[in-house]
Amino acid sequence: MRRLFTVTVDYLLGCSQLREEGTLKKLCAEFSVLPPAERKSLLDFLEFLRSQQKNFR
Repeated sequence: MRRLFTVTVDYLLGCSQLREEGTLKKLCAEFSVLPPAERKSLLDFLEFLRSQQKNFR
């Protein structure tokens, strides 16, 4: 069933809000090749985006 909807098993079971397994795999692959300083910059930017999202709700 997960292949039919192209979602993760966790998403189907309600354990995750991440619908696209491919997106997560790509994100992890790209993140893993970054040097530590760039990883931190990316995480800082993600936190910034989340804070902006919370401010507009």
